[in-house]
Amino acid sequence: MSNREADKDGLQFLPAYGPTQIGFTAGFTPTDIPDGYLLLGPAWFLAMWLLGTAAFFARTRNHLPAPSAPLPTGTTA
Repeated sequence: MSNREADKDGLQFLPAYGPTQIGFTAGFTPTDIPDGYLLLGPAWFLAMWLLGTAAFFARTRNHLPAPSAPLPTGTTA
């Protein structure tokens, strides 16, 4: 199998690169599956989870009213 587009720079950073390489290696080569490709899926998941969590905390705010300052002792409201 040959793909002229598969050797472009940056292609290995796409989410489907790892599963594609695992499938190709398992189906068309007699060698063991490279462990590095197995880690690409969980790495993408972790990166997107961290990005989503950071965006969530950056874009949400506390809707509770701010606590009022305590009254000095000896003063009534």
